[in-house]
This record gives sequence, C-alpha cells and structure tokens, in this order.
Amino acid sequence: MEKKTKKAIVAGVIVWVILLSFAFFRYREWKAEEAFQNGILLLENGELDAAQVQIERAQKLRPRDWEIRDQLGAVLLRKGLYDEARKEFAEVLRIKPDYADAHKYIGFCYVHEQNWEEALAAFMKACEVAPSDPVSHELVAAIAEKVGNTDLALAHWDSILNLDPDNKKAQERRAMLLDPDYAAHDHDHDSDPNHDHDHDHDHAEDQDHEPHE
Repeated sequence: MEKKTKKAIVAGVIVWVILLSFAFFRYREWKAEEAFQNGILLLENGELDAAQVQIERAQKLRPRDWEIRDQLGAVLLRKGLYDEARKEFAEVLRIKPDYADAHKYIGFCYVHEQNWEEALAAFMKACEVAPSDPVSHELVAAIAEKVGNTDLALAHWDSILNLDPDNKKAQERRAMLLDPDYAAHDHDHDSDPNHDHDHDHDHAEDQDHEPHE
C-alpha cells in the first residue's frame, strides 16, 4: 500500500511538472507575440528605437523565429545600422535558406553604403533562390547598369521579359542598352536601385506575420 502511495505521489509530481512546463512555454509564446506585435506597430509609426526594444524582447523569447529576426533586421536597416542588419538577415537565411527577400535586404544594406559589388552579389543570390521573382532580376539589372556591366544587365532584363513579356520597363531598358548612342554616354544614374526599389523602408508593412502556435 505504501509503495502504491509513493508511486501515486511521484506520478502526481511528474504531471504537475509537465503542466507547469507547458504553462511556462505558453506564457513565453504569449509574451513573445505580444512584444512582436507591439514592435510592428511601433515600426509602422516610425518609432524605430522603441520598435527595436520590443522586437529584441520577442527575439530573446523566440530566438529561432525567422520572422522576428526579419523584422529586427528591417528596424536596423531603417536606422542605418547596416552591419547589424546584415547579421540578422544572415541569421534569417540560416533558419530559412529559401527566403530570397533576406538576400535582397542584405543587398539594400550594401546599396546604402554604395558597395555595388557586394550589393550585386546579394541580389544575384536572391535570383538564384527565387529565379521567378522579377524584382530580384530588376535589382541585378539596375546595379549591373550602374557598374557598367551591360551584358549582365541585358541578361536580367531578358529574364524579366521571359517572365513577363509585356514588362514595359524591361523593354525600354533593353532597347536603351542596345542603342549604340546610349553606349557612348555616361549613364551612371539612369537606373537607381534606391529610387526604383525602396523596399527596405516598407519592409515591415509588406510582411504578413501570423502568430505562431
């Protein structure tokens, strides 16, 4: 009888430990989601410092959540903290290797620093991950034009036209690059990746983040 009582006590303790662990886990999940959503709202309102605090709080509670890290990278990018932003996007890619946008945002960090070679490499990686994404091809084409790599620019304008034969911008840029008169002039600023694709500033609004169960 005494043995049965001890077993019942042990079983009861185990059940309570499991229940407490589950309750703690759910509490952490709830606090993480609360902080994350608060951070998103603050980011949308342009309150970058406060948004960073909230999203970092969520990231500590859910370190493997790529969406939280993605938004933290967006905050850091908008604050001009490009090294830190790149690290967050690199971590996003470690968790979710098929997320092409992270390569694009790394590229935008380099664009802001006017590091065209690294920006081009990042955008080309985005094309490798998502070859059917016309935005990635356009970013490569824009940077390739900027650095004078006409062949590469043409190849990616052609890729866009393969995806969308009626794309007027690709048609116009391709025709322009093939125009002999165009080649005789300096057109360094004709295709500006900052002007044409200011996605880094709209990053938070473009993402649809659902709560994780």
